[in-house]
Amino acid sequence: MGESDGVKDAKTPESVRFFESIEDTTHSNQRQSRKKSKSVYDFEEILDLVGSDLRYQKLLIYGFVCPYSVLMPIFALCTVFMLSEPDHWCHVAGNENGTYTLDQWKELMLPKQIGADGQERFSQCSMYNMSDSNMNYSSRDIISCMSGWEYDTSDYTRTIPTSNNWVCSKSHYGAQSFTAASVGNAIGAICYGYIGDRFGRKVVYIGTILTNLVARAISFYTTETFWLFLGVQFLVGTSYPMVYIAVFTIIAEICDKDYRSWIYAVSWICWVLGISIMPLFAWLLGDWYTFGLFSLIPLFIVTVYFKYIPESPRWYLSVGRLKEAENVLTDIARVNGTLRNIKDGEIKRMLKQLKERQDKDQRKNQGVWTLFTKRRVAIRTILLSIVWSMNALVYYGITLNTTSMAGNQFMNFFILSIIELPTGWMGGYLVEKTGRRWTQVVFFTLCMTGFLGAAISVTAHSNIFIILSLIISKFSVAVTSFVVTLQAMEVFPTQLRSTGSGFASTVGSVTAIAAPLIVYLGKLHILIPYLTLAFMSLIGIISSALLPETFGQSLPETLEDANNLGKNAKFWSFLPTDYKPKRRRSSFFAVIGDLANSSL
Repeated sequence: MGESDGVKDAKTPESVRFFESIEDTTHSNQRQSRKKSKSVYDFEEILDLVGSDLRYQKLLIYGFVCPYSVLMPIFALCTVFMLSEPDHWCHVAGNENGTYTLDQWKELMLPKQIGADGQERFSQCSMYNMSDSNMNYSSRDIISCMSGWEYDTSDYTRTIPTSNNWVCSKSHYGAQSFTAASVGNAIGAICYGYIGDRFGRKVVYIGTILTNLVARAISFYTTETFWLFLGVQFLVGTSYPMVYIAVFTIIAEICDKDYRSWIYAVSWICWVLGISIMPLFAWLLGDWYTFGLFSLIPLFIVTVYFKYIPESPRWYLSVGRLKEAENVLTDIARVNGTLRNIKDGEIKRMLKQLKERQDKDQRKNQGVWTLFTKRRVAIRTILLSIVWSMNALVYYGITLNTTSMAGNQFMNFFILSIIELPTGWMGGYLVEKTGRRWTQVVFFTLCMTGFLGAAISVTAHSNIFIILSLIISKFSVAVTSFVVTLQAMEVFPTQLRSTGSGFASTVGSVTAIAAPLIVYLGKLHILIPYLTLAFMSLIGIISSALLPETFGQSLPETLEDANNLGKNAKFWSFLPTDYKPKRRRSSFFAVIGDLANSSL
């Protein structure tokens, strides 16, 4: 590690130095073999040469990806609170002097009805006809609200529904707003996926950030015209989830296969921190407009990063821009302190060899349809899309449903968010021990179990057990979401990685359109959301079990590489038998230790 080697040797245990010496010898043998053969098989060999998990990668991870992941939930999920529909009831004039308490006035003026949870409550959308001369209130005619509504302001001073009376006959407006954003997700994912493979990952990054920033700002001034608001919500939705995928595609493509899972683990933990503090800001600000303006601040911050993040050298290679790829790789080697060990022109020679190899297989492969030209790649694309869809639907469904649950919705959201904190560590640990596939299967099973437990608890009217069951489901789907994002980076070939991820994300976004509807149907019967999401988890179990194990495998460079991935693996196999770890990483804290001991 350059100038810090002496310090590091003094701190490093003898056993660790022994294993590192083995690793160094292995790398030396690999380089000597490469020099003798004069051939390069995949991009991982170039990364071994310039450094694939050293100072450059850590600067990007801890200086960019981590803060980006903390800020992202604030602008990606702020509408969950902005579109919240608090308890409401018909406004009935006559109690302005406070003669009656609120509950007494409701008893006089509002009929009762059975709610979706089977409990009796005051009607939210009807009142007794005050023009009826019958003094027996309970026998009066029941009519719709005549003078607007009153709202429970214990959680918010204003939300978009309370400001515009999106309740009762308009209560579906909130669900339609989420649906419009989900349609935007679907369209944006496929369009930006194509743009990412055609024009670069950085173009997608800045394009999605600016789209989100401008469209979100406009949306704050269109709420009074619902259809215009829907259109702007669609535009906001086009930027997600590609605003997330573009960043992690760049970092995944400059790191080795042993380091990728830990990058996702660290970034996921930062995401959880961001999503956990978001309800605090929503509670403190209390007003949807103020909270909306606050959500723009992270977008301005992450725009500044554009200047400092690199374009993916793998993408440069895939489109034939070898000089730019060489420049990025040279910068990586310079920062990592490995440039002195690289001969003049060696990177250029290796890139040319890789490009010649790719051209034999990929020159004409440019569209999403290419994913369906090879049988195994086509099947895996479909399976990965299904798994992504189930993850998106379940995760989104739980998130949206938090504002419909009994109790304090800010605390509910916080609990169901902070429970994800250890999932980054656990996901990163398990995918390195039990592999991607079976980790996904086990946690989808736990997710389904949690939903079934929530359904049973709802019928027993036990709020505590509902929360505990949903904690199990949220924890589990957080792990599976982590795993499927990692798998998407490892299943598709370089030239189609953004396209493939974009396609899977598109299918997931189309499926997630149903999430607001599923939550909305909970107003008809409270069991519908939980039983539906349990069934979605079952589909996830089956689909994820049929995907190949990608643990320890090099990223496929060509379509043929992707087609041969896991070709001879058996269904009940555990980990690839040909995998030999480059470096053992026993825990998330080993990565933090690497950072502390590096020359940062």
